[in-house]
Amino acid sequence: MSNISILELDHNNATDAEYEAFATLSSQVRLEESPDASPITVKDAKAELQNFPESLFIKSWVGWIDDTPRFASNGVVWFDHDDENTHAINFLVRTIPAYRRQGLGRKMLQVLVNSARENGRTLMIASTNARETAGEEFLKRIGAERGIEKRGSELSLADIDTSLIERWQSGFDDSEFALGFWDGTYPDEHIEAVAELTDMTNNTAPRDNLSLNDFHKSPARLREEEGDMLRTGTQRWTAYIVNRETGRFAGFTQVLWNPNAPDMVVQDGTGVFPQFRGKGLGRWLKAAMVDRIVRERPEAKSVSSSNAYSNAAMLRINDELGFKPNNSMCTWQVETEKAAAYLAESEQQDTPGLLTE
Repeated sequence: MSNISILELDHNNATDAEYEAFATLSSQVRLEESPDASPITVKDAKAELQNFPESLFIKSWVGWIDDTPRFASNGVVWFDHDDENTHAINFLVRTIPAYRRQGLGRKMLQVLVNSARENGRTLMIASTNARETAGEEFLKRIGAERGIEKRGSELSLADIDTSLIERWQSGFDDSEFALGFWDGTYPDEHIEAVAELTDMTNNTAPRDNLSLNDFHKSPARLREEEGDMLRTGTQRWTAYIVNRETGRFAGFTQVLWNPNAPDMVVQDGTGVFPQFRGKGLGRWLKAAMVDRIVRERPEAKSVSSSNAYSNAAMLRINDELGFKPNNSMCTWQVETEKAAAYLAESEQQDTPGLLTE
């Protein structure tokens, strides 16, 4: 086995060779999860690494294969600077197939556990994809538990039921509700309302067994995310419904896409305030968005979505609309000290040839 040096990656000031190696590793892992996905370009990798929100704490490490321009693995930790979930830290360990089961994942995990401890984070959270089983096996070994499981779905725009789209958009009293769209950034006069919509959508969605608290996104944080979105070239449409009598927003849905992959549209959340549920507004929003995509973005071929298996109401709407299950994802959680104990127990199994700096 080649020597592997685990080094911190400077997101903003990496060398061209490091950005290229990161893109290559990311493409290899991505193709395992999505065989039809396009390779990640160096330009895209650089844009991703250089455009994280300032309110996000994030650090990355890479396992550099000595005497080559390649990475064998990548480890990341990140968390929001908020007041609601100061106990939690997200983490990611990725290793290319040729270097798995050789101890490299454990070496990378040690670096991430050290960072979690340094930042006072007692719970570590990671996600896996059913199309690639190595991550789930790794998390089970370190003692992680399932927090929430989600279904990935895809809607083929060539196969939509146009009569259903029409029905879902009709039958509403225009004197009670109005539907509209925002393209790109949110209007200044509505940014506070969007923050409320976002909080409602995030905090009323199922969390199942995840040990996380409700969290809040301020207007400033939303603007920061928009800036990062624009710098990476991502575009967004938001559909909203407002109650005419009160002027209050009842719900919204939004989609994202990037010109580098114009055939793929990503559903980025749908929510209706509890007092307005049961009126068909969620169906209206989803149908109006699909209708507009078909009419104005003919290059788009599909819309992807992910929802908790426990979110029966949203899955029912998606199924009726024509979304088909195509993947399964799981978010796991493990106490930081439990992961540390696993590492201590397996220390005697360290693989020669691994270096950490």
